[in-house]
Amino acid sequence: MIGVFAKEGLEICPPSEVLLSAVLPLGAAGCISATANVNSGNIAQLCERWQDEHASSFREMVTHIRKTVRSVPMIPGRCGAVAQQYQRAVRPT
Repeated sequence: MIGVFAKEGLEICPPSEVLLSAVLPLGAAGCISATANVNSGNIAQLCERWQDEHASSFREMVTHIRKTVRSVPMIPGRCGAVAQQYQRAVRPT
């Protein structure tokens, strides 16, 4: 679908950043992700640098953070990811 519609100018975004490495070469515009708020830097780097030698590092980090967040209900998972990122406890309200 991306290959057909992207050529016509329609920007297609998959529903997860984990799929970016597979769909960016096909013409995807980016992704729509529930974890983008806690992983925006790595997702942006993967989108920008998917063809260079560091792409695998960004892909691994993006996948790791997505799996961490998905391992628990979404809101506590996002809070846990933020806490891990900032090395302090964050409790959901």
